[in-house]
Amino acid sequence: MDRMTENIGNAATYEVLFTDLNSEGDGVGRLADGRVVMVEGTLPGDRATVGLISTANSKIARGEAIDLLSASVNRKEHLCPHYAEGCPASPLGVLKYKAALEWKVNHLKETLRRVGGVSVEPEECIASPSGWRYRDRVELAVGMEEGVWKIGYRKELGIAPIHNCLLADDRIGQCIKTLSAALTKTSANQKSEDPGGAVVRLRVGDIGRVVGTLYIASLQPGVKFWGEWLRQGNLAGWEIRKVDSMESRHGDSKILVAEGVRSVTVHAGDAQVTLPAGAFTQANQSLRKKLAEEALRRIPVAGRLLDLYSGYGAFSYEYVRSGGSSLAIDSDRSSIEAGRKAVDGRRIEFVIGNLNNSQAISAIKGTFDAALVDPPYGGLSKAVLSWLQAKGPRQLVYLSCHPAALARDLKGLAKYVIESVQPVDMFPQTPDLETIVRMKRG
Repeated sequence: MDRMTENIGNAATYEVLFTDLNSEGDGVGRLADGRVVMVEGTLPGDRATVGLISTANSKIARGEAIDLLSASVNRKEHLCPHYAEGCPASPLGVLKYKAALEWKVNHLKETLRRVGGVSVEPEECIASPSGWRYRDRVELAVGMEEGVWKIGYRKELGIAPIHNCLLADDRIGQCIKTLSAALTKTSANQKSEDPGGAVVRLRVGDIGRVVGTLYIASLQPGVKFWGEWLRQGNLAGWEIRKVDSMESRHGDSKILVAEGVRSVTVHAGDAQVTLPAGAFTQANQSLRKKLAEEALRRIPVAGRLLDLYSGYGAFSYEYVRSGGSSLAIDSDRSSIEAGRKAVDGRRIEFVIGNLNNSQAISAIKGTFDAALVDPPYGGLSKAVLSWLQAKGPRQLVYLSCHPAALARDLKGLAKYVIESVQPVDMFPQTPDLETIVRMKRG
């Protein structure tokens, strides 16, 4: 079995039957004394010898699998060699796809019930046509650990180095290979410098090559060092951005240096939109169009749509193809401006608006046949939630990749009645799941 350790010293070991997964994709079982134990790399149906590595409290512990005594009938070989080395990017890559979909839907159903008090039977999950190589972007940590430079996915302790990523578009995978090799070569004389951590975002559009954005919180080991590294990555273009912290990198940042083409082109409805490298898109290229069609399926064809958290207007562009009109609002100026440039007579109005601000929300004028919301990971702002409760249109469509945040918001949208819950597997090999909730005003 992947990820088994030889031993963990003389610590006590336990035989555990795993019955579930947590939201991170770790196996969940119980010790004989009733404590819950969570162990990375295990699956429901596995029976393993486990050593405890930490105790969160008297009821929950974290463990490490030492030996697999019997394997789940749903276990399979993981395709990515980096998984066995500790990469956390695709924990469900060892779980058969049908079983993974069943777990995701059950997890969604249980979270809606437990957090939101919503009892609903989701529709059959829409599977991803592509199980691997589906992501149009990845973000990787870059840093030095014990004198060795690494690029890879961040885990609880440090960075899991990779030379490729099977979740990413193959063009991105090729760039990861070259950047990984170049990092070792370029940084040979930089081992005494502490970079303070960096994150590189690699993304590709429907047309063209990969572009890169490097976020740095420290000027060490220097812009020149990072530029030399990025030039070896076979990128169409790149930029280096200074941020106050890695946690705030998707907010304010300052471009220090840039080269080449730093935009990507994506299809939206019947339009082509050229986006800045940092703009949000649905990551699964093979399901992006299907997601938009499903989200809009029951909205009046020739009506007026309110598209909140619209980004560049992916849903608006799909909607107006059938004769409707849309008001698209988002706080990201660059995405709104990109969407606006591609309008070309289509009936979409793009507005830059702070959706955390109740005054900005109350300024929305006119009537709408439906609203569509696709908020950030944390869910709706209080301002949007309050406005929808007070003045929202008859139909509401809510998209979310965070079941707990979705459940909290559904609880707050008491004036709406849920018509359907449609799971869409936008993130194969991971525990994440996109959900479309269709509602009508009660």
